[in-house]
Amino acid sequence: MLELAGEETAPSPHPPPSVQAKLLCEKCLNCVRHVVETLPPPDQDSGKWVHGHLCAKFKREGSECEYSRTLHTFPGKPDRPGSLHTLPVYKYLYEDLRKEASRGCYICGHIGVTVKEYFRPPPEEITWQLMSDVRDDNRHFAQLRLHILSISNAFFDVNFLLKRQHDVSDHYNSAYTFGCSTNSLGSRNQASQWLSTCLKEHPACARAVGANKRQPTRLLHIAPNESGNIRLIDTREESVSGPYVTLSHCWGNNKPLRLLRANLDQFRKGSSFSALPLTFQEAIIFTRSLGVEYIWIDSLCIIQDEDWLDDWFREASRMQDVYSGGILNLAADAALDGTQGLFRDRDVGVGFECPLLFSSGESSEPKSGAWQLAIAGTWIDVVESPLSKRGWYQQERLLAPRILHFTSKQLCWECHQHTATEVQPAGLYYPSPALKEFDWAKMDTKLILNQIWPQTVGRYTHAKLTYSGDKLVALSGISRRLQEQGKIPGRYIAGLWEVDIISQLCWGILSFTFKLQPRPTIYRAPSFAWASVDGPIGWYDWMYGPSASGSVHLAEVLDITIVPTTDDLYGAVEDGHIVLKCPLFSAQQDLDLVLKRGRFAWFQIQCTHRQHTLVGRFDTTDDQYRFVYIALCMHRQVAVGPGSNGRTRVAGLVLAQCQQKGVFRRLGYVHHINGTSDSLDDLLRFSSGSEGADLSSQDYDPTTGKHTIRII
Repeated sequence: MLELAGEETAPSPHPPPSVQAKLLCEKCLNCVRHVVETLPPPDQDSGKWVHGHLCAKFKREGSECEYSRTLHTFPGKPDRPGSLHTLPVYKYLYEDLRKEASRGCYICGHIGVTVKEYFRPPPEEITWQLMSDVRDDNRHFAQLRLHILSISNAFFDVNFLLKRQHDVSDHYNSAYTFGCSTNSLGSRNQASQWLSTCLKEHPACARAVGANKRQPTRLLHIAPNESGNIRLIDTREESVSGPYVTLSHCWGNNKPLRLLRANLDQFRKGSSFSALPLTFQEAIIFTRSLGVEYIWIDSLCIIQDEDWLDDWFREASRMQDVYSGGILNLAADAALDGTQGLFRDRDVGVGFECPLLFSSGESSEPKSGAWQLAIAGTWIDVVESPLSKRGWYQQERLLAPRILHFTSKQLCWECHQHTATEVQPAGLYYPSPALKEFDWAKMDTKLILNQIWPQTVGRYTHAKLTYSGDKLVALSGISRRLQEQGKIPGRYIAGLWEVDIISQLCWGILSFTFKLQPRPTIYRAPSFAWASVDGPIGWYDWMYGPSASGSVHLAEVLDITIVPTTDDLYGAVEDGHIVLKCPLFSAQQDLDLVLKRGRFAWFQIQCTHRQHTLVGRFDTTDDQYRFVYIALCMHRQVAVGPGSNGRTRVAGLVLAQCQQKGVFRRLGYVHHINGTSDSLDDLLRFSSGSEGADLSSQDYDPTTGKHTIRII
């Protein structure tokens, strides 16, 4: 029988120095004890635990390994594979749980916090079921999933990680270095360690810096001096030696202190530290603690006059150099604006790990020794932070070689080879792949077009911009770098890539929970580009993305014209059009289907012998016409089962005709996912028949049955 070190057992031979261990209440002690006692033995072949309790013998011989067979099946269904070992059900009165949490129970504290977030008022009784899983990452850890049941017919999970520590003293020394603030000595030391390791040992992060290594036009010199002032340096006139740090922050409703033509000279002479917003002050304090003397802050290093945008446009086009050239990016994740600062006080007892000790008769027993119980999912404080909702931050995060996140509870580290938190400083048990997917050396055109670019645009268009006109500018750093490093041939077309333009035209508003918005009042891009509308953009994966092989283009591009607002080909545009030669026909929206099924637009096309229904979605609330034109762009054969001829999936654009003949404007996206080769032939014949020939296009080619149209 294993024993758990806690308030009911003898003191540990290796107690943490001058710090009292966090406790578990009796019920939670029993839960954790049950998990540890039922953990599987190491695999006989490898000596390691393996995913889902499956040992190598079970993988080879099936039911021969009784232990793996029992744990890897659902109760009463021995033939149905599973991955979780279901443990007993526990019941708590909410008041009892709250009391145990106030006494310091680590698990009760987290359950209580989560219940309060989900339910107001909290339920009187909580029923939860404990499940466990063992992962094969060579680090011996189990997942404790608390499956909360019977709360107003709802349920949710609270996940903990129980990780094996190989050395008791090291475990305790690492467990109690947290301070009560993210500006504590322990936090600063951890950040310095992450940075030092990355600079010395991470080649992928070094590659992220880029080849040009051009300094920003301006930097803030923050080295301590007698006056205590912060001085703005123009690097074109004054040489700078040493690295610099960048800051990512939310502007919010309270606009931060800004650099203007009127105060430029004053900033160059020196600005008082105390006059800076709190977020800027604390970023400078932390940068100094790293031994770095320069920092770049957007609102203080770019002239922000709204009636004179020359400097703003020039500096916005250099964002790839600014962020990729910085030694570190400080991300003010938890701050809504500049008044809220970087640092946060925290309750270490709730937010961090609970050290545990087990003992058994055999010192070699893998369940013996020190363990660490930690709340899982701490990266949610990064991905759901206020800063993550800011449009400009999406490219800042991807361009920076390494990022230090200041969340509401702890510091989090992110670079191209390592993702960690103060709770899990050696690396997340479930790593976040955000920066790891951006290994510039390993990218190629196919990977970018099929995966990297769609994901980047998707994240970016889910975020918000203070100024709608920044739609293309705020992503120009990423697009510029992709092309300057030779990753994508051809031109950049207002958020689309010429090398794959037919596929790229088939974007749409993909979030069905998103309420469509009116078309922006200011011109941002031609209607065929996603930058012309607001909303989460994506491409249907069956047509565009990793599975897009085998697509056949029905349309061909005759001309593309884009007129940039400045000399930056990746920034704002003021005009543009594309000329396509494609199948074109008229269609009518089926309002009855729209009322019945909602969310989508349904179009009926009455061909010679049968009627076809195409489903799509409008881009905005302003353009939901009943009578439209449809231009087919591409199709693909998809197998649906053995012996089947498959389905023909067709993608196209919903258009409205403008006053000028042959000129159209995009209204939305349409596809025919359950079609056949016969239905595609029907649509193509319809386009090339007498009805199609009469359409008002610029030109009609009777030999191909295609129309020449211009989309603006």
